[in-house]
Amino acid sequence: MAKAFFRWLLYRRLVILMIFALLAAGGVYSVFRISVDAFPDVSPVSVTILTE
Repeated sequence: MAKAFFRWLLYRRLVILMIFALLAAGGVYSVFRISVDAFPDVSPVSVTILTE
């Protein structure tokens, strides 16, 4: 069954290319739609310790 599936993939290169293009376009669309808050804060952490 896997052999038939891979044979189908080899003969349907245009279909596979279209699926890949749709997935890539969806990824690019998602990157531009993501909010700024979803990205982690990469600034260095500063800790101040006061002792007496």
